[in-house]
Amino acid sequence: MQISKIEISNWWGKEQISLTFKHRVTFITGPNGSGKSSLCNLIYDTLNFGSSKPSTSKYRFWSSVAHLHMDTLNEFFEDIRVDTILLPQIPTSNLQKKVNDAFDGEIGSGDIKKHFKLLSKIEDLFKLEESKVPKHISYFNDDDSSHQEKEYVLRIGNPDISFGSDPSVTLYDQPFSFLYQDDRLNLHGQNSSSRTGKVWDSYKSSIDERFLYVRDKLSHWQGEHRDTVISFLSQTNEELGFQEIENDKQATFDEFEKSKTRNIDLSLYIEKINEYFSPLNKVVTFSRDNDLDKDRKLNLKYKDSDGNIPWELLSRGEKTLIYLFVVTFLYKEKVSIFIFDEPEIALHVKWQKNLIKDLSELAPEHQFIVATHSPSLIKHGWLAHCVEVRS
Repeated sequence: MQISKIEISNWWGKEQISLTFKHRVTFITGPNGSGKSSLCNLIYDTLNFGSSKPSTSKYRFWSSVAHLHMDTLNEFFEDIRVDTILLPQIPTSNLQKKVNDAFDGEIGSGDIKKHFKLLSKIEDLFKLEESKVPKHISYFNDDDSSHQEKEYVLRIGNPDISFGSDPSVTLYDQPFSFLYQDDRLNLHGQNSSSRTGKVWDSYKSSIDERFLYVRDKLSHWQGEHRDTVISFLSQTNEELGFQEIENDKQATFDEFEKSKTRNIDLSLYIEKINEYFSPLNKVVTFSRDNDLDKDRKLNLKYKDSDGNIPWELLSRGEKTLIYLFVVTFLYKEKVSIFIFDEPEIALHVKWQKNLIKDLSELAPEHQFIVATHSPSLIKHGWLAHCVEVRS
């Protein structure tokens, strides 16, 4: 499934802003302050169905209408339309009732111009209820920060379509997009990280936590698929130690084939990453960090050396490049759209040249929306795919 068009109301006070996606890969360009990152956030929040996390956008009192296309869509529907409206937390039941009354017949129609009038009406209702109307998130505010995070989100889909053979699985149960922003530290729920201490706090960079997250996830993924392969083969070959598998569930042939195919897919990603590192005489390896580790983890080493380069000593650009490829591999079975906000940060221009081409070819059924300042990222065949944003 891909997004073909998004209409946004009350962003910067504008009644309607529309963006059409004509290609599978779209670049959002424009000067600093034109709204590229904000637009990425609004698109992601529109597609962030069923999430319990706060919005990535700091704006409140905005709405959108997204048009989504899916090849297997029922012939009676040209596309799937999703109306989204995002407000601050509604503080009282009295105001909630008034807001619900205002929604009646105005949300779900797909008419973005109706949304603008509706948002203005709801904002007036907030003003009658309390003196402060939070139109955006502020880092410096007398209010409790946890209160700021809370919000009211309403989404109405037409149709509220089901997926696959299970009619209970709907559009809202599916993760739909992945957002990468270099300056966002909480993209993967990293509060669960066990890494603490003064050294970590003093030396970590914005890429470190997310790099470690996908490195650990990839290691876990490899362990699961290795177990599936050994489990299936051990059923026909007694010399293979089935006791190595912690989970004693026997793998089916379909599970074995899927694991084998995905391992081949991973090898293609690693080959592509190595093309970037080869001029530096470096290569990706998989090895255990220590004797206690069960699973191997991704590392980098010099081709003429036996030892790995400690991941802490990798450059920011090296970690960013590995992260972008690994996260695309891990998430392409979970989402349909990758939203990358300035992925070129920390990357040499030679690495930028083929970055999006390589990522999009490795995920050929996925849509890519890329905000960028980099001529190197777009000048090699992508100029027709650019949409310029002006404030």
